[in-house]
Amino acid sequence: MILLRICFIGLLTVSCVDSSKLEEPSSTLEPNNSEEITDLNKLAKRMFTSVLTRLPNGMVGSIIHKNEDKFWLEINYSDETLHKICLTEDTCVGGVYSGVHNKENGGEILHRVYTGKTLEASCAWIEFYPEKFALMDKALQENIAGRSWHWVKECFKL
Repeated sequence: MILLRICFIGLLTVSCVDSSKLEEPSSTLEPNNSEEITDLNKLAKRMFTSVLTRLPNGMVGSIIHKNEDKFWLEINYSDETLHKICLTEDTCVGGVYSGVHNKENGGEILHRVYTGKTLEASCAWIEFYPEKFALMDKALQENIAGRSWHWVKECFKL
């Protein structure tokens, strides 16, 4: 993992983004099951319920980069939106948001993959886990990024 600090120069301000470059992220998380969400109404409902049950700091946003034929993820630890970051970076080809939340019978992660500089919604999956998730920490964020990478490869057909 490589820690990066990316800065944006605005008209009157400079803002910086802390992130981690993950070239081939992996994960120790093993979902019981997963489901692709192709219906926009179902996705909207899942996104709404995800917000209501999400862990504190339970949203992991990552930028998808491509340079020549090489793809990688960069976890965004800043308050900047993926959209704003993607517009300013030449290698950005999309983003992925993963919301981690607990239900009565276990945990769930909702992965939403967006493509292009303007982050068009492209693919979504929900994963189901037998156990609830503990508090969000950096190790869990990196495991979630590894699961996100699995779905990025599916969506981009890598």
